[in-house]
Amino acid sequence: MQAPRFAVLTLVPIMALALGGGVLAGCDAADKITGPDPADAADGLATALSSGKFTGVGFVDGTPQQVRKEYAGIVEAMGDVEPTVTVGEVDESGAEAMATLAWAWPVAGEEWTYESKAELTEVDGEWRVAWDPAMVEPSLIDGVTLDATRVEPARGPILGAGGTRLVTDRPVVRFGIDRAQVPARRAAESARRLAALVDVDAASYVKRVEAAGDKAFVEAIVYRRGEAPAALAGYEEIPGARVVTDDLPLAPTREFAAPILGSVGEVTAEMIKDDPEKYHLGDEAGLSGLQARYDDELRGTPGAVVNAVGSDGKERELFRVDGQAGE
Repeated sequence: MQAPRFAVLTLVPIMALALGGGVLAGCDAADKITGPDPADAADGLATALSSGKFTGVGFVDGTPQQVRKEYAGIVEAMGDVEPTVTVGEVDESGAEAMATLAWAWPVAGEEWTYESKAELTEVDGEWRVAWDPAMVEPSLIDGVTLDATRVEPARGPILGAGGTRLVTDRPVVRFGIDRAQVPARRAAESARRLAALVDVDAASYVKRVEAAGDKAFVEAIVYRRGEAPAALAGYEEIPGARVVTDDLPLAPTREFAAPILGSVGEVTAEMIKDDPEKYHLGDEAGLSGLQARYDDELRGTPGAVVNAVGSDGKERELFRVDGQAGE
């Protein structure tokens, strides 16, 4: 009778040990569940990339202020276009995690969508982001930025009897200042000299040149090809002055039904103020006559192109929306 009792007694510490081990394992699992979640850090990062505000996001290297400045430089040339960034899968392995970010940019009525990756590292109980320009767009490296540019559609012609094209694209030459070719401190002087040469209002032109971006071409005057006065050859002596060949919707001659057909040119400040959604600085539109009356039909729908621009100015196309030609 004693042997069975001894056997039972020996089982008690074994069962207690097994139960104790189960409790300890349960504690470890609970600690893991209640620890920091990289998905929360990824969500905070996505919100910051959408808004441009990085307060509260931890980074492995650099401060939120430094990252905000670098990010702003990358997306500045996207203009008013703002992305929506959401988090996909978050793969965790020890103190490292990889989050998938889904990007959507509204560009010219369509969405430019793609995915990028964000690396996260757990440091002192907090998940921090390893900042990398490729997080914004997978092909980006240091010094490369995004640039969204409107693509103007072909303007519709004005037709006469029997479908004859009265107004259609004809070759022209544009005289202006290329801000990329002249230092900012000398741009105003160059603008004054060119204005005097082509006989346009100097004060107004200087103001436009000073307000333009560092890479803008600011037109002073346009001539039909072959009609520019010989005296304008002196433009080459003006720093930053350039002649750009282009096409504009024009009648067969300067005088042909000019009051009726009207003219096309760069939109005015008043036009932009009255309809900022429709017109932007540098756009061209009908300014008078039929060109102005039927501008909506004639100008068509603009498209856009998004480029990756290197520090050397070279562009690489990432996304394009073709415009719809005018009617």
